[in-house]
Amino acid sequence: MRNAVNSTNFRVFISHVSSHKSLAADISDAFLDDGIVGFVAHEDIEPTSEWQVVIERELHDCQALVSIFSPDFRQSRWTDQEIGIAIGRGVPVVAVRYGLDPYGFLAKYQAYSGLGKSPRVIARAVVDLLMSVEDRNSTAWRLTRALIQRLARSDSIIDAERVTARLEQVTVYNKWLADLLRETVEASPQLCETVGVSERIAKLIAKFEQPRSSNNALEATS
Repeated sequence: MRNAVNSTNFRVFISHVSSHKSLAADISDAFLDDGIVGFVAHEDIEPTSEWQVVIERELHDCQALVSIFSPDFRQSRWTDQEIGIAIGRGVPVVAVRYGLDPYGFLAKYQAYSGLGKSPRVIARAVVDLLMSVEDRNSTAWRLTRALIQRLARSDSIIDAERVTARLEQVTVYNKWLADLLRETVEASPQLCETVGVSERIAKLIAKFEQPRSSNNALEATS
């Protein structure tokens, strides 16, 4: 598979039709900037895999679903079922309007207009929308954890600065995430030694440690 997956990744299922698999794959690649693993069926399933089994597993393991509403979206026998499973599980669903307005259960929600926008811009907007979700699955906290883990994998000063800037925009945080950020920095000497980034991270840790009545404790196992 194109993207390495482990139990701590934030995983997003990208529902699409085959005519837009390149767009879905590019959005998935852009998700990696924020530590998110996107699943694109036409790209990520090995030829020898039982594809339906793989899709079902990904649908039941993902933390969010993104649907690309292209004009031919309704012609698929699978896309509506994929959205239905996500809604049934209670995970956030983000609709990207790409030539077709969302319908069914998603019609009542405002969709993000993706036409004319690059996959990176779409991916960034989707992450911002997911960050604003308040749900029992603690989506915003899970995304913040993914960002912190992404920071540990920074391969340049520019990359570390970009991820740090994303973390500075986080509005949902707690002591557990502060401890995770501190441990990440301590285990990454290059972050400690990067002038400018280390000071910004220290301020982030201090902010994350501030008690906030709106933040319940996030369990380390969540």
